[in-house]
Amino acid sequence: RGPGEEVITLVVQGEQILAVRESLATTSNFFRALFKHKFRDSQEPVLSLDVSGEMGLTVHAVKVLAMYSETKKLDISGNTVIPIFIAADALDAESIREYAETYLGQCILQKENFTYLWRLSRQFYMKILDEYLDNLVLDNFGWFSDSIFSRHYMKQWNLEKLKNALLYSKFKNCSEEQIFQAVMNYCRSLGNQTQGLEVLAPGLYRSCANYLRYIQSVPRGLAYCPPNYKKRL
Repeated sequence: RGPGEEVITLVVQGEQILAVRESLATTSNFFRALFKHKFRDSQEPVLSLDVSGEMGLTVHAVKVLAMYSETKKLDISGNTVIPIFIAADALDAESIREYAETYLGQCILQKENFTYLWRLSRQFYMKILDEYLDNLVLDNFGWFSDSIFSRHYMKQWNLEKLKNALLYSKFKNCSEEQIFQAVMNYCRSLGNQTQGLEVLAPGLYRSCANYLRYIQSVPRGLAYCPPNYKKRL
């Protein structure tokens, strides 16, 4: 830190973290807005963050953010990417969040890692992670739909969320058949398949138009013959 730089002490989970005001303001929109206005808290030499714990900030994540604001070097790993991602989102540090998103995507494109993060996202202060995982599933649906896991994951969605995903063609990198089968499995899990299909029908025609035309064109008289079926003599 150079001479003349105004230092502020951030308090997170009872621990003090030294940072430069100007550097924080250039990295985080949260701090930029705070320091710009003449609030009492913004002028104090000590600032307590996330006293209630609702933002999900951790000491290490805020230290990393403060260090990045001064050095532009991000110390991130598989063990720290989640709290850094949450802190960057909570403090509106866009550049850090984008880097963490990329790192997170590379890290969790393995089903066992994704399942672990999904469980974490159930915690109330990880809604941003929940949204990120939803988008990751939609953008890579062909990969996710190849396992039973996808059916369990989609069960948590309400009809409105799935309807919008279908209407706005959010399923990417997959076939229309994969989308159709996933929706059918989802509707069966509701217990009232007809009601679910009535709500989802417009979206299905939007996302699976070609596949629906195909199955509707198949003559009803054709019977499916299992591959190992042997015709009796």
